[in-house]
Amino acid sequence: MTKRIVSLLLIAVMALSLVCAASAEETPSWKQDTSPVTLKVYYDRPVDAAQMVSAWGNEPVSKKWMEDTNVNVEWDYAPDESHSKLNMMIAGGDYPDIVISYTNYDMLNDLVANDVIIKYNELQNQYAPGFVDRHFGANMILSVRQRFATQDLYVLPTGSLTPAEIASPDVQGCSTGMMVLKSVYEAIGSPDMTTLEGTLDAFRKVKEMFPDMIPFQASRNPSLDGDGNPRCISKLFPFFELTGNFYQDAESGTYKKYWYNEKFYELLKFVNTLYNEGLMDPTELTDSGAQLQAKLFNGQIFANMNNDADNIDWFNGELANAGVNDEWIFVPQPSINTVDGYGYDNIMGGVGDHCVYIFNTPNAGRALQWLDYVMSNEAQLEINVGVQGISWDYNEAGVPVMFPEVQALTQDEQKVQFGAGLYHCLRTGPWQSIIKRSSASEKQVAALDFMKQYFRDYSFFGSAKPENYAADSEEIKIKTNVREYWEPQILQLIMCKPEELEAKYQETLNKLAELGQGKLDEVIAKYFDSKLEETLKYGSDLDLSYMGL
Repeated sequence: MTKRIVSLLLIAVMALSLVCAASAEETPSWKQDTSPVTLKVYYDRPVDAAQMVSAWGNEPVSKKWMEDTNVNVEWDYAPDESHSKLNMMIAGGDYPDIVISYTNYDMLNDLVANDVIIKYNELQNQYAPGFVDRHFGANMILSVRQRFATQDLYVLPTGSLTPAEIASPDVQGCSTGMMVLKSVYEAIGSPDMTTLEGTLDAFRKVKEMFPDMIPFQASRNPSLDGDGNPRCISKLFPFFELTGNFYQDAESGTYKKYWYNEKFYELLKFVNTLYNEGLMDPTELTDSGAQLQAKLFNGQIFANMNNDADNIDWFNGELANAGVNDEWIFVPQPSINTVDGYGYDNIMGGVGDHCVYIFNTPNAGRALQWLDYVMSNEAQLEINVGVQGISWDYNEAGVPVMFPEVQALTQDEQKVQFGAGLYHCLRTGPWQSIIKRSSASEKQVAALDFMKQYFRDYSFFGSAKPENYAADSEEIKIKTNVREYWEPQILQLIMCKPEELEAKYQETLNKLAELGQGKLDEVIAKYFDSKLEETLKYGSDLDLSYMGL
């Protein structure tokens, strides 16, 4: 058997296991109550959310879901990444039935403490027996328990993979990195960009030869990370071996946050150089997502430092639509590590950084049953490629493949016309990896294969969430004050004169100490020092063989 056939069999077995688990009940949970109901679902991000609102009920996926479950959805979404709208809704007691948000959303601690959100492990008993077994892998259960220091399961992580799914060769361990415009790369002599200085030199050459082009852009999105870093900082972490935001200090053995790491200072120097030499557009710090995407799609950017190989077809399609005779390619990746090179972990132990939770509303039971339906194998396929027979069908190898006329559409057209990829915030499991290859061009498959070589397991740090504090705690007050200081301060570090950077960086660290960061550092160190102990505590009833335990 080829690896391809073996992997397909693994996927088939996993799909069958889901079907068998569901058939253990006399009736699927979502068929137990088919009376008409409207669920309020809030997506705590602005990304593509407006499309979901306008397309719901007008494209094949949502129409089928509504027909199968008799559930209508009233979508709402955040205007930005600040959580402010959701916080106001919660403060006013205006609870949605379902919220999709980040797992590191601080307010979750208070919602748990006040029984405002419901435990999956208890709610399932009445409304969807076996829900946890169907949709939570051991890694997900362990992560959620540790997140809230309890045996209960308050959130369902989406974008997740079970240990068995991670073992499939179809799952892409690393797809994220720097991509460049091919013709421009060749025009500057196809330089070696595996070192940071080599990357800067390539950018300088682009600026010299193509003065109307922007050599560097970090990302296609404008949002800040949890600390207040702009994307031109946070999205460069992998190139400086800072994935996961924490590290172990070699000299003291103490676990610390990234901003003490000398590699983070090197990252600051790198971005400061980009800014001062005009290798990045200064407006990147203020542009909207639409503006950032437009630059990438119109061929104005040479290097996009953070993108996924499974977006090659989308981005190349946008270039073609804009009349740009070029294509995006992935080249050998830059890294501060000149020995081991670049490394990134897209799967982070298989537990996604988004989660779904159910509020204690009169519709809580139906909300769980609807999620049981949405997390089913069939619905997950529809989230990725739409409805069978309308936008895709199985090929001779039993793999879902989009129809050529659908593949030819832009990603936005696929979403709005066919629902394919539209409800990505509810996507989980291995289908995305499989379909991104089966419905992709040879160029995209080649890019995926190329980036596979860069997988490095960062799950110890990347899946860690030590900074989750209750709203009334001293720690959250310190964290809030630190972010209020850091958000404008990081811009000063980016924009200052190069000769001023070292002194300003040291002043920044001193100010963090003054604000009480040391107390948070103690929490971080304690978290990592006791991580194994906590794993054994909250995983005593789980199969932890995937961790070697």
